[in-house]
Amino acid sequence: MSRLLCIAILTILAMAASASLGLVHANVPTIKSVIVFDVDGNTHLNATINHLDQNQSHYVDMISVDVIEGNSKDFQFGYRLAAPNGDVVYECDLGPIPEERNALLVTHCSLHGPSLDIWSGAVPEFSVPTLLLALALITTVASFAFRKTKSNVRQ
Repeated sequence: MSRLLCIAILTILAMAASASLGLVHANVPTIKSVIVFDVDGNTHLNATINHLDQNQSHYVDMISVDVIEGNSKDFQFGYRLAAPNGDVVYECDLGPIPEERNALLVTHCSLHGPSLDIWSGAVPEFSVPTLLLALALITTVASFAFRKTKSNVRQ
């Protein structure tokens, strides 16, 4: 009887101890958004990274940008004061990229190491003004070509 009582007490204590334990997870950086833009022919990325509870020994210290079939660059950062929600914007200058390519962006925490959160997107992206200019040029050329063939048909 005492053996059964000991097992019951140990089981109850184990259940009570495990119920009081919460889930523990590392606070790693999360990529919220990435904006691709051009400055004087150089492709830039503005990456908004969320990383709560940052301090002088726990912060985003590196962002790696791998331009597939191109160059890979690591951008080193020091501690930056985050917004109250944990967001920090980091700018990365990739230099000139002559044609559109896919890129991967990975963040690195000074305390927890690389994040599993990866951003993938096209760099450089075509801007809206560039796209509108290209469409206007194509429309103009098509209009002239259509008028020329129409006038040749009338003759």
